[in-house]
Amino acid sequence: MINEEKNKIKDIIHRLKSTYRLVVLNDETFEEVASYKLTRLNLYVFTSFITVLLVLLTVMMIIFTPLKEYIPGYGDLETRNKVLELNDRYEEIENMMASREQYIQSLQTILLQKVDTTSYELAPKDFNDSISNDQPSKEEYALRQDVEKREKFNINSLNSINGTGKKNFNHMISPVKGHISAEFDLEKGHQGIDIIAPKGTAIKSIMDGVVIMSDYTLETGYTLGIQHDNNLISFYKHNSILLKKIGKFVKSGDAIAIIGNSGELTDGPHLHFELWYQGKPVNPKNYLNF
Repeated sequence: MINEEKNKIKDIIHRLKSTYRLVVLNDETFEEVASYKLTRLNLYVFTSFITVLLVLLTVMMIIFTPLKEYIPGYGDLETRNKVLELNDRYEEIENMMASREQYIQSLQTILLQKVDTTSYELAPKDFNDSISNDQPSKEEYALRQDVEKREKFNINSLNSINGTGKKNFNHMISPVKGHISAEFDLEKGHQGIDIIAPKGTAIKSIMDGVVIMSDYTLETGYTLGIQHDNNLISFYKHNSILLKKIGKFVKSGDAIAIIGNSGELTDGPHLHFELWYQGKPVNPKNYLNF
């Protein structure tokens, strides 16, 4: 049995190696035009080579030419990917527009002075509830006098000027100590000052007040705004972290944010600090020492 199989294999190998001659004759004169010496093995190899070459050429044409778009299912997959990419882009733009809209509304509220600028936390929470049309009690009258004195002190501080030409803000503190890299310049549209400080430095509230803005904007990054007494508003921009939310009452010196480099209008970690008085930006250096 084994011998028979060996004989068959030898017979197949012999046939593959057997030499044949391919002769091309003239059909009319039977003159020999060409003659080729062939074996079955050479013919198989040649045929296989041609087949592989054709397959490779077909694959390359499909990959590197527009012919691939005519393959069933290929166009649908590519279209689906484009639709998903456009949808993601639409959601990103929608979020950016929502943030910008919220920023514009907050800014309009500030510029139009729609924010309540009365003194916060100067009287107990139930003080207003205890006021009636009747004559106030001695305690209420004394408390009102105290509030009026504080208001008068704050107003005088805003309007008084010392010998150095700076307005007196002894009751205000600097939001951060550091190097001023950009000055206040309204002509260039720079409505505040840029202060460089070490990474991780806490930003402090310059006075008591209420947070009226605590959000992320495309240009100024994580931004926080505080409404103080007497139409005075402070802004702290390009922070890495915001520590207070809208409506939160903060005291002078409270940590409200961490210095950062967020937003598009920035080129390094710093605090962009703005001070607005009666709806107009003023130079913070005229009121604070940095």
